[in-house]
Amino acid sequence: MTTPSLRLLINARLLSDPALNGWNRYTTRLTAALVAVDPTVHVILAGDRPLAPNHVETIRGDSEATASRVETAIAPGGRGLVWEQVVLARLARDLEADLIHAPANYGLPWAGAIPKLLTLHDVTLHQEELAGPYHRFNPDAWRLRGRHALSRWVATAIVTPSRHAAREIVEILRVPAEKVVTIPEAADPVFHRPIPTDARIALRRLLELGDAPYLLVVGNFAPHKRVEWLLDRFAEVIARRGWGVSPTPRGDADNPMARLCLVLVGGERDGPQAAAIRARAEARGIGSRLRLAPRLSDPELAACYAEAVGLACPSRREGFGLPLVEAMAVGCPILAADATSLPEVLGSGGTILPWDHAESWRAALERWLDDPWTLARDRQRARERGRLFSWETAAYATLGLIRRLVGRNVPTPSRFAPPLPPHAYP
Repeated sequence: MTTPSLRLLINARLLSDPALNGWNRYTTRLTAALVAVDPTVHVILAGDRPLAPNHVETIRGDSEATASRVETAIAPGGRGLVWEQVVLARLARDLEADLIHAPANYGLPWAGAIPKLLTLHDVTLHQEELAGPYHRFNPDAWRLRGRHALSRWVATAIVTPSRHAAREIVEILRVPAEKVVTIPEAADPVFHRPIPTDARIALRRLLELGDAPYLLVVGNFAPHKRVEWLLDRFAEVIARRGWGVSPTPRGDADNPMARLCLVLVGGERDGPQAAAIRARAEARGIGSRLRLAPRLSDPELAACYAEAVGLACPSRREGFGLPLVEAMAVGCPILAADATSLPEVLGSGGTILPWDHAESWRAALERWLDDPWTLARDRQRARERGRLFSWETAAYATLGLIRRLVGRNVPTPSRFAPPLPPHAYP
């Protein structure tokens, strides 16, 4: 007897952009893993314009067996809310989908009785201190909030990547707790592979580092990321050790760490935020030690983690903390703030520090500089923890949830979602 296929309709509108940003990365990696781990899964990628070939190829994979179970459904007919509510609902009916998944915070249609799954990555849009004036006063932002609210209401279940994000969804957005399930995200497979020597050399050449060691920070320059605060701690360590204002050309024979640099990845290289960071570094006497990286590909970023002395993550707010998972996959030592989702993601894979205690951060940085054994131990801790996060694991947890939703076939919208599986967290 042939096992019936599980037909998943994915709102893939954002995959028309070929860039591998956070939402597109999540959509492509999770969907590819769903197809790979379950031969009964049939995926339909729906959009209002052609999807970027690189994303479709990633989801289809390298074998005919998986590629044959991935199709695209491009259906123009309005943009935004109109497309979601009219065209996507019609596609779900005409293509006989068993479930609709919106993987990027919103995008579910109200109509239709089939189960609807929403992935809500965080609640930043709804937090006044993070949203900023644009989101508080701009009419487009309020319309976007309305689309978010509609998707939360009609969703049969909501997936989010951390327990902290789940709590905020319940407490801030007032979503019933039984409707929310935590399924962690993962690093791209490239971060789990050995890093070739030539990739490491090319990365150092790109950043003009020579053979200097460096501390790494990954993330944009938003205030809650606290990049300037970390820069100050770095400058204090350099000054306290009397290492001067710039790396010496040939280094210190007794202590190569004397040429330590600070590499920032993920923020803009030009513009007011970058200018402010450069000015602050100059004022603190570490201007020549600062490197603002260009946009890096995943293989380049993996090499960047592998070559770093360690990753520092002083962020005050995160919905998940993907850089921690990427760094752990590579085996990069980590210092992270004891804030929001970071402690639960990092676990035993690194060192958790009080987010606002400068001396703790200075002391931890100096331990890395003085004690090679500490660095070696932290690399091993990171690797061991990193093995727990994979897209395959996320896919199995998501499939378990989907099959329960499809089996119960709960009509939506519903204020009373069925019981969901326990948190699928390492």
